[in-house]
Amino acid sequence: MKEYIFIFLLAVVLSSACGSGRNAERFTLIEIRASACEPCERTEPAMNELRRSFGTRLRFESYDINDPRGRLYVSQYRVRVVPTLIIIDDEGRARYRSEGVFDPSDVRRSIERLIAPSAR
Repeated sequence: MKEYIFIFLLAVVLSSACGSGRNAERFTLIEIRASACEPCERTEPAMNELRRSFGTRLRFESYDINDPRGRLYVSQYRVRVVPTLIIIDDEGRARYRSEGVFDPSDVRRSIERLIAPSAR
């Protein structure tokens, strides 16, 4: 039992140490789309490439505007067009936004600027 408590406390201490400070900031790319959206389908290959390139350094979430969680983001971030990409920081602040069919190289550059150590 003592070993489990020690491991738990160690995990808490390490997660606290790793999570503090600006260097630990993580970003999430939220994709808002619709199931019957032709522009959303056209951007799927680019989204897959972004996931392959940045999947270990950036969280990816995708929501349909018709799902309850998707509607939450539509309201919170005032989504007017699909697809919409929003990169948020740990506090939920939008740091990048793209509406409609996006330019993958523009999204890639924006991600690189946000996750680069010098950008922090």
